Amino acid sequence: MERKDLGAARGFVGIAALALIVSVFLPWTDAAGGNSTAWELNAAVAVLCLFAGSLGLVAAITDGRIGLFRPDVSSSGAADIVNVATTIVVATFILADLPSGTGPALGAYLALASAVVVACGSADWRVLRGAPLFPR
Repeated sequence: MERKDLGAARGFVGIAALALIVSVFLPWTDAAGGNSTAWELNAAVAVLCLFAGSLGLVAAITDGRIGLFRPDVSSSGAADIVNVATTIVVATFILADLPSGTGPALGAYLALASAVVVACGSADWRVLRGAPLFPR
């Protein structure tokens, strides 16, 4: 199987993964009575963000050279799919699950943007340039 490395996006993926981890500890709401972090609002979303950020760091450090659980699933592929799911979960949380009377704050926006950058940076775009969808 042909290996896909992160190339020039490796630094962006690493920085965005660190930002995703840090975003969990920043305020996610701008309530008048005080700001709440992701841990206080929904621990499951916080754990998902930490896991996705950790996978992004592994992908950036190893440049996608290490297989996860199976030899045909690289660390960059795992970081891509988990961060796509994290993007969907965080966006849904921002749109539908914040407490009433509050709006999203810096941490929520940083988590959303970081998950998108890690997902896009670790994605395999070769299929759009004519590579086979299912390699040998």
